[in-house]
Amino acid sequence: MKTLDFEWKILEWFDSFKSDFLNIFNQYISLILGSIGLIVILMIVYWVLNKEKGLMIAYNLFLAMLLNNLLKGLIMRKRPFENAGYEHLRKLDVAKDGATGSSFPSGHAMNSASLYTSLCCNFKSKRYLWIQIISIIAMILVAITRIYLGVHFPTDVVCGLTFGIVIALIFTFIQAELGSKKYLLYLFTVLAFVPCLFFDIYERDFYKSYGLLIGFVMATILEERYVKFDTNVRSIQKVIRVIIGMLIIGCEYLIYELSLIHISE
Repeated sequence: MKTLDFEWKILEWFDSFKSDFLNIFNQYISLILGSIGLIVILMIVYWVLNKEKGLMIAYNLFLAMLLNNLLKGLIMRKRPFENAGYEHLRKLDVAKDGATGSSFPSGHAMNSASLYTSLCCNFKSKRYLWIQIISIIAMILVAITRIYLGVHFPTDVVCGLTFGIVIALIFTFIQAELGSKKYLLYLFTVLAFVPCLFFDIYERDFYKSYGLLIGFVMATILEERYVKFDTNVRSIQKVIRVIIGMLIIGCEYLIYELSLIHISE
């Protein structure tokens, strides 16, 4: 994939502002708003606010992850710092900037756009105007951090944002139209990607995201059949749910960080 001249100029412009403070600031913005934070937000919506809306948002997010890794494996664009003479653009190592796989489109931008747009679609009344404003700001911040950190070209994040927004708009509408039959969409999506498993052209993250989608579909079907939990419970129960969920996510993230350290050694 050809890189346009203005993209290098934008990357160099961002690089001219680099500092230890901005490196750390952008690292945590990318982490909180563009990766771990997405799961936390999804967890809160699903367990605390509205289970059905949580399902719709979760499907959009997992579909965005899967399609993102599919595109990355097909296009295989080098990241900016992987090009000779531009190694200096990378501010952090892989354990901190989350730059795994190829560059196009940006996973952080695409995934965050999918989730935050889904939030806007599901909470669109005036009383939730603050959610819409924060979501738009979050998407923009994630996109900027990926460019500043030198792990993506501007076209990577612009296309990532566009793809994520389109996925959220289309599939929020489709799920709303299907109603209780949306589980058929979930199963169809799993089956639709089966042929991809027979081609050795995709990145490892594609198979990870496909497994995540399968786990989501199986969990939702089993929950609907055997558990059928309700969000209309006491506040203390909601707090307990979130705390337990955050502890689980924290443990998973710790294991992930330790695995990256082991790999780097």
